[in-house]
Amino acid sequence: MARKTVFTREEILKTAFNIFKIEGLDNITARKLASKMGSSTAPIYTNFQNIEEIKELVLDYAFNILEAYTKKDYTENKFLNIGVGLLCFARDYTRIYKTLFMENSNYKSLFDTLEGRNINMMKLEKTLEYFDEKELLQILNKMHIFTHGLSAFLCAGILEDKSDEYFIKILEEMGHDVMLATLLKKGKLSESIVNDCGEENNK
Repeated sequence: MARKTVFTREEILKTAFNIFKIEGLDNITARKLASKMGSSTAPIYTNFQNIEEIKELVLDYAFNILEAYTKKDYTENKFLNIGVGLLCFARDYTRIYKTLFMENSNYKSLFDTLEGRNINMMKLEKTLEYFDEKELLQILNKMHIFTHGLSAFLCAGILEDKSDEYFIKILEEMGHDVMLATLLKKGKLSESIVNDCGEENNK
């Protein structure tokens, strides 16, 4: 059977993403792409200027997947869903998570975009209505530290329970503690607020 000689951009990008997912971004090369597709390198340079363009598009696609994970309705709490989505992404796309979060800081601008969206989502949550924007950012940053630490354990194979249910439970408990600590520090803690947070935490 003759080799296929014509490949679409979508076919090439799909192959590149699969390499990224399993082997890492640095392993996306013209030769490896050609080998995976069973072709020469000619179709790659016909469709793209260079390998860097392919890597940038693959990164954009990975970021879109990450964003979709953090928007998914795992629970009724949109803030909680952000962290659960991040953990699920680290579980399902471990190699990509390591590239984006653990190996370098070249992709910080991507997460600045996510941060702004996350703050807007947090403003919609009833349990967070007691906090101003500065306090919301502090809560988000603290939960990011905890969630990324948990993700690192997950990627290293240390975390035994990798279920959505476990992610929801542990983030819900930590989020509750962080919110109450923030209120206590600001002198805003009251019995009614504790009850509100507790009711949400026990749903």
